[in-house]
This record gives sequence, C-alpha cells and structure tokens, in this order.
Amino acid sequence: MVDILVTASKIYTGREVIGEGYIYVRDGVVAALGEGVPPEDLTYPTITLGGRGRIAAPGLALAADTPAYLLRFLRPGVARRVELYRALGLDAAFTSSLPAVYELHIHGVTTVFVEYTAPDLPARLAEAVGGRFGLLLPRCPGW
Repeated sequence: MVDILVTASKIYTGREVIGEGYIYVRDGVVAALGEGVPPEDLTYPTITLGGRGRIAAPGLALAADTPAYLLRFLRPGVARRVELYRALGLDAAFTSSLPAVYELHIHGVTTVFVEYTAPDLPARLAEAVGGRFGLLLPRCPGW
C-alpha cells in the first residue's frame, strides 16, 4: 500500500480552488482533501510531494493529432492529416509525435488521445515516454 501526501499553495479540484491545503492519496485514490494542515493521522505517508508555492490539479486529458504537430500552424484538414499519417509510417509518426507529447506533459496533460490510423503509435509512445495514451481514429469521406 502506498500513501502519498501532496501539499500545495493552491489546489484545483475541478469544482473549486483551495488555498494552502493537502491531498492524501491511498492506493491511487484520493482519500482526503482539505485546507490547512493535514490531520495527524495523515502525516505519515509513504511519499510526500509539493510544498509552498506549488499548485496541484487533477489530471488533464487531450485529444491531439501529434504526428501532425509540426504542421499545427497550417491546420491541415482530416483528409490531409490521414494522407500525412499514411506517408509517414509508424517510425516517422512516432518521431514527429515526441515534441508534442513532451510539450503536453510539461503543461500538465496526463492522458493523450493520439490521432493516428492504427493503435501501434499510442502504444509505442506509452512505452517510450510513459503516461496514458488512447487512440483517435480519424474519419473522412472516402476513407
């Protein structure tokens, strides 16, 4: 059993903002959340994270066309993205997805639904980078 105590100056719960508080996680589930100092029975966790000036927020999920990330300013339509994915192949799609995945992780995204034509890409990203990945299958007329 792993108990984690997270302390932070601001805690975003998804519904409210708590200032100077704590989150106590027991076996991957939030067991307690509150403002101020944690109660005595929550002060002996396996791991303590956070501290003054830190912000805690729930995991964030995002759907992203990561292989087309380098073209994000061109905003290609679905048909063009599908053509690109087919032309890239798995190895190049994996390599071109890495900058997007790293940037998303830096911004707090914990789950990425990757747009691609096969489940191999999200599986490979999860293995190489860590985190949670899902697959979004692009659909367009005539495909």
